[in-house]
Amino acid sequence: GPNAGWQLASGGKETGIQLLFKGASVVNKSNQAVSTVSALKDKVVILYFAGAWAEPCKEFTKVLRAFFEKVSEGGEGPVVVFVTNDQSREEYEAHWASESFHPDWLSVEYSIDVDEIAKRFNVEKIPGVVVVNAEGQAAVQNGRDELLDLWDKHKGKLEAAACAELWTEWRKKAGDWRSSAGNVLGGAEGTTVAADDKEALRAARLAAMEK
Repeated sequence: GPNAGWQLASGGKETGIQLLFKGASVVNKSNQAVSTVSALKDKVVILYFAGAWAEPCKEFTKVLRAFFEKVSEGGEGPVVVFVTNDQSREEYEAHWASESFHPDWLSVEYSIDVDEIAKRFNVEKIPGVVVVNAEGQAAVQNGRDELLDLWDKHKGKLEAAACAELWTEWRKKAGDWRSSAGNVLGGAEGTTVAADDKEALRAARLAAMEK
């Protein structure tokens, strides 16, 4: 299947998450290339699909940034990687240079392959938010609506507690073992651990042992 490459590669130094970017450069806000191996290690990654031409992206970037700031305060925040849907390199560069993006966010550099990432995750509408696990697979497909629901529920504000709750849920779905350290696999009543989660936890334990 299409995922075979990721599965095979996960035994090596690069995990599925690095392969996701297919050799495209990932840069920081100063446009310096960053190593995805070290930048994404043990992190939950949020892919943010946006384009300057799409008006709703401008407002949504503020929502995502507010969420990012709230959940990053304790130091266990996500890595947000901007995946451009801009229509030219110039448009991308101006968009990425804007103050609306958090200075800690990363971006996939503009290249012809950048659309492949959106296709892989079936992102048909922007803004799009996909939370990915260490294998580079979608753990949360429609983060945008989940964030907007939170935003609307609190009348255009993001409450810290509500953000923390959603973030914990996203981390669990992405197989981040630290999010469930305090309650081993216990979730809401009636939740069961899918085989994938067991795999993820096993992988996480191994990773922890190797440190």
